[in-house]
Amino acid sequence: MFDLETIVAMNAKKPTAQPIQCTPQTATYRIHTEDVNIHRILELAGKRFEGFTVVSGMGYWRGIPERTVILEIITSDAASIYLLAEEIRKVNRQESVLVNRIESSTLSVTREGLLSL
Repeated sequence: MFDLETIVAMNAKKPTAQPIQCTPQTATYRIHTEDVNIHRILELAGKRFEGFTVVSGMGYWRGIPERTVILEIITSDAASIYLLAEEIRKVNRQESVLVNRIESSTLSVTREGLLSL
């Protein structure tokens, strides 16, 4: 986690740094789903969020292995996360989709300095 003192000190080292903007309720969300209909999933996510990360892997549900995809999104818009998860659940015809909400301190290192997300 980055505390305010660390952020200010990091920003102060760069003479052109801009003030840090904070969004206190931002979190990292991970939506776990079966890796089917991936193009539709990416289309749905792209309509709600400007950026996200996609990770492919192997998961297990009730002891059965399945290809898995995880969407990782940093946002303060929890409602859009849950709406996206429900859309994905329907598209993939799944009983459930797992959503993790992870409290995090997130910094974006830009040309202008640091930006707290």
